This record gives sequence, C-alpha cells and structure tokens, in this order.
Amino acid sequence: MCSDAGLRRLLAALLCCWGLSAAFGQSPAESAQAGVQSPGARTQGWADEAGGDAFLLLLDNPVHSQAVQAGSWGALGYRQRRAYTVHPQVEALAAALVAEYKLVVLDAWPMDPLRVHCLAVRFRDAASAADALVQLRRDPRVQQLQRLQDFAVQGTPPAASLMAPSALIDDRLDVRSAHQRARGEGVRVAVVDTGMDVAHPALADAVLEARNFVDQDEAQFRRDQHGTQVAGLLSARPRADVGVVGLAPAAGLLAYKACWVKAPATEVRAQCNTLTLAKALVAALDARADVLNLSLSGPPDPLLERLLGVALTRGVAVLGAIPPDGRKTGFPLSVPGVLAVDRTETARAQAPGELRAPGEDVMTLKPGGGGGFASGSSMATAQASAVAALLRSVRPKASVAQLTQWMTAASPHGVLNACLALRLAGEPVVCRGDTGVLAKP
Repeated sequence: MCSDAGLRRLLAALLCCWGLSAAFGQSPAESAQAGVQSPGARTQGWADEAGGDAFLLLLDNPVHSQAVQAGSWGALGYRQRRAYTVHPQVEALAAALVAEYKLVVLDAWPMDPLRVHCLAVRFRDAASAADALVQLRRDPRVQQLQRLQDFAVQGTPPAASLMAPSALIDDRLDVRSAHQRARGEGVRVAVVDTGMDVAHPALADAVLEARNFVDQDEAQFRRDQHGTQVAGLLSARPRADVGVVGLAPAAGLLAYKACWVKAPATEVRAQCNTLTLAKALVAALDARADVLNLSLSGPPDPLLERLLGVALTRGVAVLGAIPPDGRKTGFPLSVPGVLAVDRTETARAQAPGELRAPGEDVMTLKPGGGGGFASGSSMATAQASAVAALLRSVRPKASVAQLTQWMTAASPHGVLNACLALRLAGEPVVCRGDTGVLAKP
C-alpha cells in the first residue's frame, strides 16, 4: 500500500510527463540502436588494483597525429578520427625510464592537445618507491609527474517529497518560452560521466558518439544511471511514450564514460580517475564539443586543469557541479572560466558568479526506458549546460566570457532563466510575464 506522500509524488510525476509530452509535440521515429566504442579500455581493473600507488608520467611528444582510425558511428561518422601517434624517440625514452626506475606500465595514451605522451605507472619495488619517486621528479626528461587521483559524480538519492519540484522546472527556468527561439540545434554537448542508455527511446536520436574509457562492458554502459539522468535533462527528445524532454532537445550528445560504480548501492556516487577523465576530455576536444558538462568534482589536478585550459581557449563552455561542501578549490571548478553550478535547494548562500538550477527530485530519464527522479548538483549542472547549448545555437561565435555574462545575469531571483539568457544575448524572445509585445534586449 502506497503512503499518501508516495501517491502525491507519483501523481506529480504523471502530471509532469503528460504536460511535457503534450507541450513538445509528437515523438520522432525511433532510430537504430548505436554501438559504443571501447578503445582498449580496461582502466577500472588496474585502477582498483593499484589504489593510490599509481602515477601519471608525461613526456614531451611534439609530433602531431598522422595516423587515422575508423570514424565513429552516427553523425560523426562522416569524418575519420585521428589516432594519435608516439614518436619513436619518445617510445625509446619511455622504455628507458621504465627500465631505469623499475616501473610497471599500467596504461599509455598520447594526448595530442597537450603534445604529450601519458603513461600510467607504478613502482615495481614498493620498498624503494619513495626514493625512486624523488629522483623521477627531478629527472629533466620528464615533463610532469603526478599521482593518479579519484573523482566522484555529484548525484544524491532522490528525496521523498510531497510535491516533486520537477513539475515546476519548466516554469522556473522558463524553458518553454526559450524554445520559441532556440532548442540547441547544431550544438554538441560532451557528457563526461558514467555511461548512459544510448538506446533509450528519448536518447537514440540524440547521441552522436559514445566511447567507453573505463572498460569494454557495453551492456553496463547502457545500464549506467547517472549519465542517463544527466543526458535526459540535457537533450531528451520529445516522445509521447516517455514524457521527459530535455532543456536543449535538439542538441547532440557526445557520451564519454570516464566514471564507474563499484556496487549497485552506490549507483549515484560513481567514481572516476585522472586518466579516464583525461582521455574523455581529449575525445571531447577531438570531437569539437561546444559545451562540456562535468557533473563531478575532486581534488585539484594539474593534467586535467591543463586540458580544460585548452578547451576554454578553444571556446568550449565548461560547466561543473559544486560539491556538497560548497568548496570550489578542486577540479573542475579550480580552473578559471569554468561555470560553477549548484542546486537551488541548497542552504548555502549563493556566491557571486554561481549558477543555480533545480536539483531536488528532478524528473529525468532512467536506463531501460521511461523516466524517474534524480537529485544533486549534477542535475542542476545538466540544466545549466542545456541553457549554454541554447545560447551557443543562436550565438555560435560568442566567446566563453560572453556566454558566462549572459548566464550569470539571467538569474535575477537566484534561478537561471533560459528565456532571459536568450534575451540578454540579443534574441527577440517573449518571456513569461511579458505583456505580449515582442520583447527586445
């Protein structure tokens, strides 16, 4: 027997689904299921085994990529993906360092945006590791050496509430008004997260590319919950049989799995590490993402910060989730230019420059079809990334600074307003509360 609170929550979900499916029209034809690329990924296994003993060793690799590999499925299939190469002299140097310092190579990955070759290593002899580490840090042949660090997605179990705020999301962000002028057409949003259900009826037409940098388990990729929830808020396609529509329902998604769960009980608290995130960021740069959603957080990380610096320099809008403690000293928020996002329901005072969006019992997609509730600053970040996609679709040449200015100014009452952001960008859009006369910026 359901409690009164449970019945109210169910009714709110049903009303939300009915209202959204009616508002956004008929569903498109279901596309064929897409595959997931797993480029030699077995990171989870050795990362769990190595624990805190793994390091990342970066060597200069100035040679630009020359070889190519087959292109991705879907909308990116028209072009060949670059397969980054390692110069023979760099390979020889890596072999010499491995022998000299008695290292075990766990993984290796050339990263062309930084012109480096990255090796994940650990010391073969634990007893002499401390001394060897000191010497390796001083070795002039090594560009950078750092520990492999852990990160976590910022989701929380849905709270039991009498009325789901998800039913009010469209009113609070004024998304319906914003869709008069923009739905995210032509914009690529990279989701660096867990996997996602790329075969979900509301996502099959949205996902341009899917890559797995954790393992080779395609079934688990599609079962992953957190990434599916984020993707649903970003770009779920309108379907009458699903009832959940993303805030940028015409944007394309780049699904990059860099995080994994250790047990089903921690599904909303997936973990990632420096190397899996770095691989995903390189993929996002290679795919020319316009918006980068990072619904995760962790310690400051030199390698990841450098990659985000490249992304921002190239004009990619980067949005990151504020952790529960409110600190913005770790990755990705430690990088200047990254937009920090938290949920409106937090008790913490809103700092200047922060964005807020609903993050409590938000209605979104769930793996296997249909929808469900999700909570956390991850969900707020996904909504803010969707607003960035709307802006990018109408102002493709706008700088990251301009996007930031429009979005931060579009929160007069503490909640990001999608329609107002478009108006500030110069779009003649009618927002909720207008008198009916075409509004001007």
